[in-house]
Amino acid sequence: MTDLLQASLSEVRGKLARREVSAEAVVKASLERIAASEPTIHALITVHGQALEGARALDAQGPDPSKPLWGVPVTVKDAIATKGLRTTAGSKILGDFTPFYDAFVVEKLKAAGAVIVGKNNMDEFAMGSSTENSAFGPTRNPRDPERIPGGSSGAACQCYASLGTDTGGSIRQPAALCGCVGLKPTYGRVSRYGVIAYGSSLDQVGPLTRTVEDAAIMLSVIAGHDKRDSTSSPRPVDAYALSRSDLKGVRLGVPREFMAEGLDGPVAAACRDALDRARDHAADDIPLARRIKHDDRHDGKHQHRHHRPPVHSAVAAFQVLDHDRNRLVFFQIQHQIRQQIIIPDPHRLQNRHRDRRGFQDREYHPKKSLQRRTAVYHGGLLDL
Repeated sequence: MTDLLQASLSEVRGKLARREVSAEAVVKASLERIAASEPTIHALITVHGQALEGARALDAQGPDPSKPLWGVPVTVKDAIATKGLRTTAGSKILGDFTPFYDAFVVEKLKAAGAVIVGKNNMDEFAMGSSTENSAFGPTRNPRDPERIPGGSSGAACQCYASLGTDTGGSIRQPAALCGCVGLKPTYGRVSRYGVIAYGSSLDQVGPLTRTVEDAAIMLSVIAGHDKRDSTSSPRPVDAYALSRSDLKGVRLGVPREFMAEGLDGPVAAACRDALDRARDHAADDIPLARRIKHDDRHDGKHQHRHHRPPVHSAVAAFQVLDHDRNRLVFFQIQHQIRQQIIIPDPHRLQNRHRDRRGFQDREYHPKKSLQRRTAVYHGGLLDL
């Protein structure tokens, strides 16, 4: 059973598909581990009492090749709505809140055959970076209980796979501190429907897993368009877990500033080792940024001279290549909001609203206003 608990998601998935182990046995092993470690680690706010029944139901049906997470136990951050299972966001304010619906990502997990065994502890309303600020008590680092696990998704490294939320590092930082893999997907790649928001314009749901392959499998499951989230991308889901024997033609972006003076020695060595292994598999690495002298920032026509090199899809590549585009989209949305929102004035026959040119009198047409200019609050953003 120890080997089973130390296996990766991919390995457990294979054992389940080959009927080498039952879903009930895998879920039971996970629950036993939780019971043994919780007094010290305190990674969960709620343990799902019906998890074993769900596993037995899957065993009665038999393995389903169309379900990539069939029988795999997973945990979910307590900021993500789970139908019939308490969701607190780490706060006593929501201490008795039981959602009547599932978040989009939970729907996807269940459709993929996963078994949710519990809800992870977190900094209250995700406002923290150590998982010490939960109303239900702090979480300890599973590698060393005397250290913090990071946050706010710091309790999400206790299972084959967990879902966290990341606003400014709440998946990636705990992954670094706990020695697992954390991925914040590109904004809009995963629906935020059913997520208790911290910063709606930045929040994304992403996986924490034991291996990169496992993270790719999880992202393939939870990604996709959702009409209930107006910021959800309609782009088709890629084959993130596609295996390959080499990295020919792949360019890896290496931020030079990340390898600067003061970087912890073992961390720097691990990064260099990873780059060396990538080069051994025929990958090319290129710098993503360089220091720009003040005199070189603009030419006579006030155009940027800094040309960013092309890189393949990755977190760093997104930061480099999509920054300007996303900034442009933000300004476009902001401009639309300013232009289209009407603030009715009940004391006048005319309606006044503020735009970039200040207050202006405009004729008030109720039907036109309702049909074209009313902003609707949805998913934390104004959907115009």
